[in-house]
Amino acid sequence: MSSHPYPARLERCSRFMKEAGLDVLLLSKPVNMFYLTGDGRLCAHAMITKEAKVALGLPQRNWWAEPTLPAKGHTLLTRLFVSLTR
Repeated sequence: MSSHPYPARLERCSRFMKEAGLDVLLLSKPVNMFYLTGDGRLCAHAMITKEAKVALGLPQRNWWAEPTLPAKGHTLLTRLFVSLTR
């Protein structure tokens, strides 16, 4: 048995997502990210699939202070997150 609670939390989240018909859960609050993944870095975001897979998006620089999103240095998840919040 794992000493970390995160795998069990992700499995439970996955069950709830399937029951609710959700494919993906996007988290942006560090406290919520930490609860499910153990990683709660500031300025990051996590995408959790109904299969309990986790993708973390971490900015390589202060993209929120730039007027346009540069082509290099950002993950696809970061690009998606930025496009949804503008």
